[in-house]
Amino acid sequence: MPELAELETARRLVEEHCAGKRITEVTTTVQRASDELNGRPDPIVYVCDPVEFEKALVGRVLERACRKGKQMWWQLGGPGKHPGLHFGMTGGIAVRGVSGPKYKRYGVDATEWPPRFTRLEVGFGDGTRLAFVNSRRIGRIRLLDDPEHEPPVSLLGFDPFTSPPNAATFRGLLQARRGPIKAVLLDQSFSAGVGNWIADEVCYQARVHPARPVATMSVDVIERVRAALTDIFHVRPAPSKPRDLAR
Repeated sequence: MPELAELETARRLVEEHCAGKRITEVTTTVQRASDELNGRPDPIVYVCDPVEFEKALVGRVLERACRKGKQMWWQLGGPGKHPGLHFGMTGGIAVRGVSGPKYKRYGVDATEWPPRFTRLEVGFGDGTRLAFVNSRRIGRIRLLDDPEHEPPVSLLGFDPFTSPPNAATFRGLLQARRGPIKAVLLDQSFSAGVGNWIADEVCYQARVHPARPVATMSVDVIERVRAALTDIFHVRPAPSKPRDLAR
């Protein structure tokens, strides 16, 4: 499942190739004869009116691609709503003619256009074309008035990449929680964007067993977790031998 790192990579892809460009075309209908939804918008992925979605985007400039945790939204110029995207388990962004990110178990095949499982295609005035792909249909497409300050984004906790808390704040947030440390890290209302691989790596680097109850963690252990959660996005760990995790 795409986590913070994959979403940040996708955000940068949109920012690099689409920011500052005017949207001239929006296609919400599936364009593939072999797909049972061919010619229709996906009623599961869209949690807004697809017609309203198209009207809200066409003619406006994509000013910025934004992200918090696993939620992405595009800040558009001028009055109106803004599109919000949640990738779910198999979501991805493709830009025509650009080599995009590949996940471990799957990737977006952009050699044909639009890619298979495209649920949204956006065209820009300079010819750039972008697709939001979602094969398992667990992703979501929304229209939001103020994305950063309304659900689902407003329900998220801190983003450990863009807004990591200091030691005292992190300690207070963690000590207010109950349960195993990994479960707390996975709670999006605590640390937005953390999924299984990030939580496992944080526990490993901090030398804390994933099942260790938060209530039993000392100040030093909590600080190790905070440091690992902050550093994991900036440092590529060197290969190391297996070691025991402290309970």
